Amino acid sequence: MSVEDVAVGKRIVDARKAVDMSQRDLARETGLSQPTIQRVEKGERAASRLELVLIADACGVLVDDCLARTALPMRFVVPGAPTTQGRRSWPTT
Repeated sequence: MSVEDVAVGKRIVDARKAVDMSQRDLARETGLSQPTIQRVEKGERAASRLELVLIADACGVLVDDCLARTALPMRFVVPGAPTTQGRRSWPTT
């Protein structure tokens, strides 16, 4: 468990919650197992590049957003990516 893995996991949790997905929902959308999602979110293991692409795509964010390589605006919206409110947005914490 590295500090970077924990930070990436937190960003993934934020992205998942911003689109009202449970870990089970994210697992279903990505084809990954729920325990894998849980371990990545807790920073217990690093996500592979493919896993990051699948997770980011399912949450409507960029891989760089999950890796904290980009500066996010207060609200990040992916046009055309539906949620319960009709669009996905990054949390405004």
